[in-house]
Amino acid sequence: MQKIADGVYALELEMERLGQTSKIYPLLVSDEKGSVLIDAGLPTSIPEIEEQLSEIDMTARDIDALILTHQDLDHIGGLPGLVALAGEGTDVICHEAEKPFIEGTEQFGRLDPENLKTTIDSMPESLRDEMQKLVAEAKAYKGVAVTKTVEDGDVLPFGGGITVIHTPGHTEGHICLYLNKKGMLVAGDELDLVDGELFGPKHGLSADESEAYSSISKLTKYDIEDVLCYHGGLFAGDARGRIAELANEAPNGEKR
Repeated sequence: MQKIADGVYALELEMERLGQTSKIYPLLVSDEKGSVLIDAGLPTSIPEIEEQLSEIDMTARDIDALILTHQDLDHIGGLPGLVALAGEGTDVICHEAEKPFIEGTEQFGRLDPENLKTTIDSMPESLRDEMQKLVAEAKAYKGVAVTKTVEDGDVLPFGGGITVIHTPGHTEGHICLYLNKKGMLVAGDELDLVDGELFGPKHGLSADESEAYSSISKLTKYDIEDVLCYHGGLFAGDARGRIAELANEAPNGEKR
């Protein structure tokens, strides 16, 4: 776990997918008004989350709310387990468009049979069995009731105020979150950090890649000092300058 500021901690969770190991970074924001965890990791992440919370003398029962940036399993897979540990009264918060997927009443977009077949057929044969295991894991997800939905511009009462920024494209209801007092952007999958460099949404993983890139322009309206990417972690460079550059790029890297 990495302390970013007082009451702000980035968890560092292992993720193994298709023969590769990487890290994902949920964010914990905690103050006298309560504690919120932004994104919930994978179904297998619960022991790591509990261990890292214990480093700051917390348990899952201390979590008052969970905010989900979107429906992908690496962001919501740990949700059922965390809600069970946290107990009654824990809020589950997302954009309205993500609600049916998080509640399990609709199938994840990535599990659409036609899209899934195209994805698997395009993969090297050596990875297809592993992909099938991931599909089975996603299909096994049990939904959790969403207690609150949010829209663009809503402000949540944690950590001095967290502003919701609706950034559709990766999924229809993808949101970023801006910590008002910290000047920090929680980017979800809207931005990607690779070897210390900040990029737009990872190619080939968005429902509408053009829209996902167009959504970056919404981030330029905020005084962003730091960016936490779910994949890659904390960006250490000129956040505002780099986001302004990305807002002028198309998915192919050319200028708009």
